[in-house]
Amino acid sequence: FPSHDRPSRLIEKSKENGFTFYFLGGKPGIAEKAKQKFVELFDYQGVIGLHHGYFDENLESVIIDEIRNLKPDILMVCLGNPKQEKWIQDNFHLLDAKLIFGNGGAFNSSIAFGLCNKYVNTLVSCWICGFVHHVSLYSFIIGFLSLAS
Repeated sequence: FPSHDRPSRLIEKSKENGFTFYFLGGKPGIAEKAKQKFVELFDYQGVIGLHHGYFDENLESVIIDEIRNLKPDILMVCLGNPKQEKWIQDNFHLLDAKLIFGNGGAFNSSIAFGLCNKYVNTLVSCWICGFVHHVSLYSFIIGFLSLAS
């Protein structure tokens, strides 16, 4: 599929197959708003857990335990660069998600400040902007979607 269609296609396939999401990142309260927007835009209750991105080492272990217990299929980490890449690298072996990816400050910008594409101000447009900066992520998403087919 074309690059602009990947995020919505990911959500579409996730909805078809019952895949679940966990949102990690953003300022306190923002991940909750991202979840609300997700439900409004896609009519999908697939977000089974979330946590803001402002945590210390003690709270980090609680978050990891929660993610491990909830077993989301897709973990979206929005801690900003390079923090999210380091967090994913340090913790992916502790988690059981099928797809883990970083997407910068997508929660903060899309929900709190509305800084996304002025023509399409949705969570999807923010994901597209984030994906442009994560070109290597395309192969992971395509591989994940092929598993769902």
